[in-house]
Amino acid sequence: MRISDSDIGKIYRLKEFIGDIFCQKCDSCLKMSLIEMGLHENEKIQVVGRSLGLWRIDILNEDNTKNSSLAFRDEEVSKICVL
Repeated sequence: MRISDSDIGKIYRLKEFIGDIFCQKCDSCLKMSLIEMGLHENEKIQVVGRSLGLWRIDILNEDNTKNSSLAFRDEEVSKICVL
């Protein structure tokens, strides 16, 4: 399942990133950039909101407290699958 406007406020487990990590279609792979920002498969995340074209996503600890926050563009969020 991908993140959409109806998911604001919900908590998910990050399932996977869509696309081949070694695609070499560009200099900086979007999937690799997401991993470098701190998102990893099986990570617990909460969709906080969307404004000015950016999605705000919190990375959560196991007890659902916020570990960190990240902002993503639409094309980045479209590459994230959640459970």
